[in-house]
Amino acid sequence: MYADRVTDSMQRAISETDRRRAKQVKFNEEHGITPVSIHKSIRDLTDQFSAGVSPRPAANTRPASTRTLLRERRCRRSSPNWKNR
Repeated sequence: MYADRVTDSMQRAISETDRRRAKQVKFNEEHGITPVSIHKSIRDLTDQFSAGVSPRPAANTRPASTRTLLRERRCRRSSPNWKNR
């Protein structure tokens, strides 16, 4: 955080973070857990382009809008081929 002074809300947030971290450290020590950083290779998107493979977007997990759902409902009622619209 960057500020000229530490406000009460900032101090509460810092204190809560410190409290949670102390709790996590205690748990790790009690259970013999040693935290380790992950080591993951960095993939370059340009490698995929040069190989002729286009990166595929993640599966659409975003819920449909209400407008879309209402449109589909109307189309289903009026036409057996509603998806072709």
